[in-house]
Amino acid sequence: MGKVRAAISNHWKQTTYRRSERTLASERWLFVGLPLVPFNRWALIPSAFLIQMCVGSLYAWSGFNAPIEQYVYGVQAVNGRPPDLNIAPVTFYIAVVCFGVAAAILGPWTERHGPRAAIHLGATLFFVGNLITAAGISLRTIALVYVGYGVVGGTGLGIAYISPVSVLQKWFPDRRGITAGLTVAGFGAGTIVATYTQKALMAPIGPGGPPTLDVYAVFLVLGTAYFMVMQASGRVLRIPPPNYAVDGVTVSTIKGADELDVDGEDDDPAGNDAFLDDDVPPVSRIAVPDEILSTTLNSMSLSADAVAAPDDDDDADVAEASTAPTVDAVDPLSMSLTQCLLSRPFLLLYVAFFGNQICGLLLISKIQTISMTQFGMSVDAATSVNAAVGAANLCGRFLLSTASDRIGRKSSLLVSLAVQTLCIALLLVAFDAESSSLFLACVAVIAFMYGGGFGVVPAFLSDLFGARHTGPTHGVILTAWSLAAVVGGLLFTSLYNRETAALGAHNAHVYDLNGYWILGVVVVALLVGACIPANIRDRVMPRGADELFRLRLPNGTLAVVTRACGLATVDKETEDAQWKAYVRQRRQAMP
Repeated sequence: MGKVRAAISNHWKQTTYRRSERTLASERWLFVGLPLVPFNRWALIPSAFLIQMCVGSLYAWSGFNAPIEQYVYGVQAVNGRPPDLNIAPVTFYIAVVCFGVAAAILGPWTERHGPRAAIHLGATLFFVGNLITAAGISLRTIALVYVGYGVVGGTGLGIAYISPVSVLQKWFPDRRGITAGLTVAGFGAGTIVATYTQKALMAPIGPGGPPTLDVYAVFLVLGTAYFMVMQASGRVLRIPPPNYAVDGVTVSTIKGADELDVDGEDDDPAGNDAFLDDDVPPVSRIAVPDEILSTTLNSMSLSADAVAAPDDDDDADVAEASTAPTVDAVDPLSMSLTQCLLSRPFLLLYVAFFGNQICGLLLISKIQTISMTQFGMSVDAATSVNAAVGAANLCGRFLLSTASDRIGRKSSLLVSLAVQTLCIALLLVAFDAESSSLFLACVAVIAFMYGGGFGVVPAFLSDLFGARHTGPTHGVILTAWSLAAVVGGLLFTSLYNRETAALGAHNAHVYDLNGYWILGVVVVALLVGACIPANIRDRVMPRGADELFRLRLPNGTLAVVTRACGLATVDKETEDAQWKAYVRQRRQAMP
């Protein structure tokens, strides 16, 4: 038992990828070991994009729901509308669960063994999953479909998804947002391509004729194609050599960490990003009650006089005023993977990400079915809707993550959650009014924000913990997406089945109850997301003994809640003075 515990502990602690000098030399070439074309980091982007396209075929699953149910159970369309037994969609939820679990558990493994080994394993599992799925459909055994595509295929997709994202975060530490967006945008592109490819392969030969390929054969054809593309693209991936840096930014750089190196002399009066939350402008001065100031200073074991003269060069004065400097036991610049995963910023981001993804996830899994059953769209029209959702998803992954380089990761995430809150409420109106145009508009916006969450989060994690931890932390946070599939999928299906039995599948209010609880989840996620300490000051500054909570307001002002005074705001000058005192303490405490 002790050996098992030690192995598990080592799995999460040891994430270093060790390479020989020979391997490092071979990676100087685009195709490892072939001295033909010199390697350039920009070549990683198309390779990562192609891998993500193959993984993104997962989101085209809803196009398989009706054909699989018709083939396996022999049911036929009624009045031109396909059957909705709600059996085939379960495969999608299983795949999402296994996707997230595999990404979380095997994240450290992918870091230790490198991206090429990870892509090889992921592509192989996805290929085998497609083969099992084809056999299950051919034998009319839905359990094999669940195991093949859901368990085996989903596991392979999870492994293949995180590696390209982690690789680009390491090679482009200076462009974290845009490269994360470019990588995961391939996922959305894959949805579009797969949607039309699946439809073309299953199209009838002539009016009323048999399909070009039976549905099980489609999995054989596409599974083989995905395998070949993923394997070829994966050969280009690699991580940077030791000591790699771009303009002084390394894979370990944490956003705002340069503040911890200041000498206490420069207040940065211009109000640059390093001093504030990464998504707010400079703040104006607001008076702070003496009780708040003294409480915070006491927690740092500093006198008020020490802070009142922040420009004093004599560190000895600070040392004399502080008999026991209070510096966090966990150094924010050298956190272990376990410390990152248990930190307050990660846990809050986990909840916010869960809320950001749940609505889009549930809509995508049934979008073609909803389009046909609720709004009477044809198969061709529903296919176009699915492709449009994929396009919105793609745009969100790239545009929102790119915007986050300017407006901040936290702001981008909060905008996404706020907009989704409005759109979910409008979706219920669209169902009631049977307005397909309003429905399509809301779905497109939700898909955009849903995709944006996938683009913003990897860059957010890199900012918080450094790119060296992006792979494992990204893998773990994807379990929030999987949890949304489990909890959301089961609850959604249960309520849908109950409402269908009571109202009928085509009733305008059959999705009302699901809309209400999803709306509540997104609102809670919005509130939690507002509490994420994106600013390094908010993460490492010692709390006062009487302090209950602190929050960065939308205008950048620091708000503090204490038992004695309730809510109060801290002006920028006082905050800067407290920060300088903390930095001096930290430097004294360092060996």
